[in-house]
Amino acid sequence: MSNLTTKFSQLLRNPLFYFCVILVCFAFWKSASDNGLKYVIHSDSRGYYAYLPALLIHKDATFEKSHKAEYTYNDSRVQQVYLYESEEGKIYNKYFPGVAVMQLPFFTLATLTSFVIGDTITGYSDVYSFFYLLGSYFYFLIGIYLLIRVARKIYPNVEKINWFIPLIYMSSPLIYFSIFSMASHHYSFALFGLFFWSLLKIQESRQLKHVFLLGLTLGLVFLIRPTNISIALAIPFFLKDKATTLNLFSWLFKDKGKPFFTVVLGGLIPVFLLLLTWKWETGKWFFWAYNGEGFNWTTPKIFQVLFSFRVGLFVHTPILILAVYSTFRYFKTQSFQLTFWWIYFAVNTYVISSWWCWDYESPFGMRPFAEHWFVLIMPIFALLSRKQFLITIAMVLTSCLGILRLNQIVFAHYPDQRFTANSYFKSLAFWKPYNHQRWSTSKSCTPFGELKHSQLLYSVENEEHVDTEYAFTSKIKLNAGRANSRLYCKVSSDKKIAESDWADVLIVYDATSNDKTKRYYLTREFCFDRLEGKNEWVHFDSEQMIHDNLEEYDSLYVYIWNKGGKAFDVKNFKVTLEEYQKK
Repeated sequence: MSNLTTKFSQLLRNPLFYFCVILVCFAFWKSASDNGLKYVIHSDSRGYYAYLPALLIHKDATFEKSHKAEYTYNDSRVQQVYLYESEEGKIYNKYFPGVAVMQLPFFTLATLTSFVIGDTITGYSDVYSFFYLLGSYFYFLIGIYLLIRVARKIYPNVEKINWFIPLIYMSSPLIYFSIFSMASHHYSFALFGLFFWSLLKIQESRQLKHVFLLGLTLGLVFLIRPTNISIALAIPFFLKDKATTLNLFSWLFKDKGKPFFTVVLGGLIPVFLLLLTWKWETGKWFFWAYNGEGFNWTTPKIFQVLFSFRVGLFVHTPILILAVYSTFRYFKTQSFQLTFWWIYFAVNTYVISSWWCWDYESPFGMRPFAEHWFVLIMPIFALLSRKQFLITIAMVLTSCLGILRLNQIVFAHYPDQRFTANSYFKSLAFWKPYNHQRWSTSKSCTPFGELKHSQLLYSVENEEHVDTEYAFTSKIKLNAGRANSRLYCKVSSDKKIAESDWADVLIVYDATSNDKTKRYYLTREFCFDRLEGKNEWVHFDSEQMIHDNLEEYDSLYVYIWNKGGKAFDVKNFKVTLEEYQKK
């Protein structure tokens, strides 16, 4: 009893305890108060989650029943973008099932709770949304816990490490993607922690249970995001020196390779689950689920990924500069360890930069790096063990930037944070009321594939005055047989406005089926900056992929919706539809 009392007393003195409690309570309040629990499972998480109700409740590999249940629960959400159709006519979920596996315990609790209270068991209800949220926060907390455990083992000289973890979280995309986005990154982050904790336990005791856990964790990492198996490259960094690394790898093949086969067995279990999933969905054991998406290996957007104002890693999360500085400062004494840090960073940067959607439509910094922060921030602890005061000040400054940006996106100060060089620094002036929702982005990445053909849908060169609610409506009847294509719509225009700004002037992309039962509706602001074009001509471009994976739409409408009743002038207005053939 006294031991339990001591631990509870220590917990109450731990700043991380209050950080986590405040953050989770605030996030839950924000998620529930904005739109209720119906929007908890949104965006990519809809695809991650869909496996559970489709397989365990509806037993429907076409996802038709679970999809119907989803819209019965929330009929106001936009059309899904996670279901595709194979060449054989099979409907499948493009996302990997790793998050579904990790959410399985909470899905089970939601099902049991629904049964006890007499709620309809469809996989989609406030009960399921609540437990999904609970599971998401659970893995966020596990990630924090394991980060502390691993950092203490690697850098035992750092005092009061619990005080620095909140600063790291607030300085990185982790704080957003762990709590508010419901994406997969914090699940991977927690698995990264479990992987490296298992590695260090193997180094201490050489027990096969830790070896099995290491392999199982790596397999789960693959099951969420296959490219993240690159974490194996960081093993030498956490083992610190060449002799220790070689000793561990040689031990794996001792006793007739028993440790090696144990780690392989653990890793193959999640891989086998993936193969079973593909077989269940498509009838094939091997399948590339991201149909029409892939890597541009010869033209990676490395500079844009690292340094652009749009999503640049060092621009949006400058705390990483401290980690880079640390690698240079201590390279002479830790050359083996830090060489592998750079190998890890370089390989992941190349892979992330090569993905066709290189900005990942990320609303908050460079999101695919979020889970990799487990490795990337580690050199900062080396600085903290020697220059704690100065580095703490730097971390406080970067965390202030992180808090500012988090506040701006959570409270819809901006729809997202893909800035330009012109808007990035101006946007920091949060105290100026006219900066609220001032900037927007209208740029999408070019689809993966070859341009098949381009069609001009609408063109007006002469200057025209607009003061009506709708203007420049273009319509096209979409061709059948688009299973191997991607539609990409471009709008360009010169424009100016006199007395007002561009608030509530929108470009509308509206794809519908003939019977009006299917619709993909999206609006983009008719500006980069709401204050632009005051009594002078400015140019504007909007580019948008039309998501029609199942060829559900027959017509596409593109037009200006002057929702705010503004008066403005437009010339050189063009709407172009491009069709890209999948590679």
